[in-house]
Amino acid sequence: MKRPNSYKEVQKLTRSLAALNRFISKSGERNLPFLKNLRRMSKEKFRWDKKCSEAFEGLKRYLGSPQSLSRPEPGERLQMYLAISDVAVSSVLLREVEGVQKPIYYISHVLRDAEERYPIIDKAPFTLVILARKLNAFFESYPIQLVTDQPLKRVLSTPTLSGRLTTWAIDLHKFEISYIPRTSVRA
Repeated sequence: MKRPNSYKEVQKLTRSLAALNRFISKSGERNLPFLKNLRRMSKEKFRWDKKCSEAFEGLKRYLGSPQSLSRPEPGERLQMYLAISDVAVSSVLLREVEGVQKPIYYISHVLRDAEERYPIIDKAPFTLVILARKLNAFFESYPIQLVTDQPLKRVLSTPTLSGRLTTWAIDLHKFEISYIPRTSVRA
């Protein structure tokens, strides 16, 4: 894969990456330097900075490593992990086979405008709603264990929610989701 040398080639790269989103872990964060650069440059003025080069090289390494997605069995309980940052939210849907976690689907969403200003306590339910919409077939067909360090269960079951949180809680209530606290990982 060659480095883009024009505005059109950067556009082509971002379109290709959009098609590969479900196969790339944290694709929103990996693609963000290209997207930001694309917004800043005009068709006549091509710029490729150090951040873009580093992100491009990291993406090439990631795509060069063997990845495989798994298919869940009917009735199987799936696990989902959330990753929330200031600029993007990501998740991976997994199944466990003989003690080994195998990815089924990756989702990443770059936060825009007002979404970036959501407090962290709102970003977690927002991420879950995005996931439920994008992976509706999985949410309707399988019980899901959500592993997160956010107090999502408490936030979504609080009777005095803001309008936005109330709407999200109603949207998520129809799915079989169990919330499991994520403990710290020890090296």
